[in-house]
Amino acid sequence: MLTWNLFHGRCVPAAGHPLKREFAAALAGWDWDVALLQEVPSWWPEARCASQREATQLRRRPERRVVHAVRLAGGQWVGNLHAHRPRSGRRRG
Repeated sequence: MLTWNLFHGRCVPAAGHPLKREFAAALAGWDWDVALLQEVPSWWPEARCASQREATQLRRRPERRVVHAVRLAGGQWVGNLHAHRPRSGRRRG
């Protein structure tokens, strides 16, 4: 299983050109059965996507937690939990 936050297709420092080709080459070069990708740019087409997807917000306070899951061809579900905690010193509202 591979998990990767693509940072909306950007890098730091900025590359100065689109990185779709580089990201695709990296994915093609790794051995994985399931790839859970976060922050994929909306203009990148879904080349290999599960047919059934779900997203559920598990909680909002004191931190936001959302799980995104896909159903694989064999019926198994694979999920990716995204948890966000406010930075220390920030007021919770």
